[in-house]
Amino acid sequence: MKIIALLIISLMAAIGFYYKKRLADGRSMGGAISNAKLFWLCFAMLIYFVFNPIFGFVVSAPDIMRKGLQILVCLMIGRAVLQSIGMYGIKKWSPKIGVALNVLGFIIAVYWLVKSQDTANNLWQQPTYILLLINAVCFALDACYAWWFDVLVGRETEGDTPIWYASADDPKFRAVNRLTFYSNILLSIMFFYLFSTL
Repeated sequence: MKIIALLIISLMAAIGFYYKKRLADGRSMGGAISNAKLFWLCFAMLIYFVFNPIFGFVVSAPDIMRKGLQILVCLMIGRAVLQSIGMYGIKKWSPKIGVALNVLGFIIAVYWLVKSQDTANNLWQQPTYILLLINAVCFALDACYAWWFDVLVGRETEGDTPIWYASADDPKFRAVNRLTFYSNILLSIMFFYLFSTL
């Protein structure tokens, strides 16, 4: 399992740097992205769309924890469809929608964390429980990022030349990039702990 996880992480890193190059070259919409935001984006995609489905539908774990992850997978698939239409289709995506969906994801993750309390001994050795906790932290951070981004750019997320990411060069993004950098350290520690329980 650990070898598979490492291969997935390596693939995600390669995709992330390729995407950053496309953004820098202007071949993808969204504007330039800082390294901190790139790490966050790859980490979030890894959790939401790779580890959640694997642990929710494939890996053996207490049913109640798996159910929580399954609901989050469904939420994020629905969000991916909605956000893709908003960003690339009608080009009217608003961070406020992201805030609302992130708050919903946080509530779902916390609810199933609480429900899982009496389902197994040594919860801190249960990878699925740790993954639910990581989800809760990710959704909370994502809600903060989306709200802050909305304050900074407003409706610049819409149209044919939208700004979707925090650039390393623009001074107005300096504080949010700094918060993202330190949050990435916290998430990395949590992920390494999850990795140790596999």
